Amino acid sequence: MTVQNSIHTKPNIGHTGHHHAMKAFPTEDIFIYSIPIDPAEVRKTGCFTTLPVRIHGRGDLADAASHKLLKDWDRHIGDGQEKKSSYSLCELGNLSAFIYLEVFPERLGVLTYGTDLGLVHDGE
Repeated sequence: MTVQNSIHTKPNIGHTGHHHAMKAFPTEDIFIYSIPIDPAEVRKTGCFTTLPVRIHGRGDLADAASHKLLKDWDRHIGDGQEKKSSYSLCELGNLSAFIYLEVFPERLGVLTYGTDLGLVHDGE
């Protein structure tokens, strides 16, 4: 094969013959661990996105890691910062479950713990 023969060109839109149809992105079949959130629920939070919102289906693992971090911080640091800082727990779901929506479930907890550690450590 020559270099010239390996160059791909865009299909002729007006051509009525054989062409490759493009699928709309994203398609549901690419998601393994996440689930969609109803747009009405998203709007209730004040979010104004028109994009589809998804969250990891095992948000309970992220919540458990967030609670563990807060308890660990209080026990080991004890400065009260965990009570006045940002962390991942919110009304619609855990922030880390939104950020890491397609991570292996067994990794979600450690990613959440690390994320919350940064948020609590970040201060007010």
